[in-house]
Amino acid sequence: MGVNTIGAYSYYKYKQARDAAWQCLLDTNTQSLPVKTMRIAAHFGIKVVRNSEAELLEPSEYGCSMVDENGKWTIVYEDSDTRGRTRFTIAHELGHILLGHEIEAGFGHYRRIREGKPIEETQADEFAARLLAPACVLWALNITSANNIEQMCGISHQAASYRAKRMKILVERGKFLTSPLERKVFEAFQPWIEQQKNPPEKGGV
Repeated sequence: MGVNTIGAYSYYKYKQARDAAWQCLLDTNTQSLPVKTMRIAAHFGIKVVRNSEAELLEPSEYGCSMVDENGKWTIVYEDSDTRGRTRFTIAHELGHILLGHEIEAGFGHYRRIREGKPIEETQADEFAARLLAPACVLWALNITSANNIEQMCGISHQAASYRAKRMKILVERGKFLTSPLERKVFEAFQPWIEQQKNPPEKGGV
């Protein structure tokens, strides 16, 4: 496989994750930050449970996605992690499910998303980052630093740092609202964006 073919394939996978995140925001009528991961899971009929209750994760796992014989999905997440980390884990697992990633042959009454495949793990991370910190919304609010992204989006500082690096590239390129799908996301968030830019005055004379 040539270099150009690999590049095209990689961009296709990236675009697939990016567009899936935008479509998820639209399908769930999400119009403000921080994005509510539990509400999104509920919209798709996906159950979310703590590992302290399920006891299904390996020591090295942050989360997993499982589907039962009736096609009902469950996300298990490590609830000893920080809030920012658990939110990203849930969004990551939503990405695996909504992107239709490969399922293992069997796991008792459940089957699990096959973990550890580099391309699919990268896709799920890309989905999660773009779901929780949509670039067009951050751009409209002029939020580009890791600290501000962390605070606004409710994600870990590590995840916010990666998003800040990506925002810098996008700002330099002027790459915003070039996709019809992204424009729809921006329009959905616009009333909330205007509220953040012009907050109501508190108190009175």
